[in-house]
Amino acid sequence: MTVHSGGCHCGNIRLNFSTALDPAGLEIRACQCSFCTRHGSRAAADPNGRLSISVEDRVRLQVYRFGLRTADYLVCRECGVYVAAIAGEGDDARAIVIVNALDDHELFSRQPVAVRFDAETREQRVARRRRAWMPVEIRGTWMRRDSASSFSHNKGRRESLHHFGGATQISAFSLLAARPRARASAPRALFARTEA
Repeated sequence: MTVHSGGCHCGNIRLNFSTALDPAGLEIRACQCSFCTRHGSRAAADPNGRLSISVEDRVRLQVYRFGLRTADYLVCRECGVYVAAIAGEGDDARAIVIVNALDDHELFSRQPVAVRFDAETREQRVARRRRAWMPVEIRGTWMRRDSASSFSHNKGRRESLHHFGGATQISAFSLLAARPRARASAPRALFARTEA
């Protein structure tokens, strides 16, 4: 397998996409939902490959959900780059990688296929992702889930963790931490108009 590395612009989120497929022949999808079109998303997955995600600083990771709320969309809070989406939990967790976030993105030269999934039911969407997305391994310091409705840092409580090859794999849904703390407001001078 070939490993295609990448990540966000500031380096907080790192990606390793392992695949035996030729990147020039890999199907690239351009989802037409409002989130993906606003990000210029070009997504790829190899169901027989693997995506490894590592995060240096969890506070600088934004996990976003919308629509049917069946996937976590990973965006760096520091530099704003959308890097991947994850759906499912544990051994069923699957992901797509955003090709634009890979260092060798130019090798993924196939024309993107415009796709629309608006008509899918929740069950259809989960089944499609299970079939078409790839296994994912997550490394780093994350918020971990105690129950379906509450999240907290590891303090000896039961966690939804899985070990894979010496790394800790955390379920996709445990990525969804409590909403971000109040953001520091930008200095007013940053947005002040300058007189010419």
